[in-house]
Amino acid sequence: MSVMINEIISQFDYSSAVMTRFLNPHHAGEMGSSTNVRTAHAGSRERGASIRLYLQLKDIRVVQARFVAYGCPHFLAAAEMLCEWCEGRSISELSQWNWQSLQSALEIPSTKRGKLLLLEDVIRKVVRTTMEPVPAAVATKS
Repeated sequence: MSVMINEIISQFDYSSAVMTRFLNPHHAGEMGSSTNVRTAHAGSRERGASIRLYLQLKDIRVVQARFVAYGCPHFLAAAEMLCEWCEGRSISELSQWNWQSLQSALEIPSTKRGKLLLLEDVIRKVVRTTMEPVPAAVATKS
């Protein structure tokens, strides 16, 4: 597998951290709705990148994070790394996150900054949903 990853990396300008997360995402996929799952969306396919972020909460901590996204390998790897970072964090910690740490860790070029800002948008939106009351229709399903 590492030989294949190295071949891909040599053909494109992606770091090994990007390719590892792009080829083996552990947090990709939807999460069912319940009172302890919050979700938010940012971006659009028409503009080249979109993400729906799902966070399962227990008290004030994220116990599980998932994403469904459309975009380039840099964006998908960044979404994976965002989910990795979210798990185990408190809601207040989430509101402190910013895209610069991902850009540095994944060696994402500055031309992709707009896509990383979508991740900042989605994390801010999902934090806001934690402060909203749970809709009655969702609350009765659990």
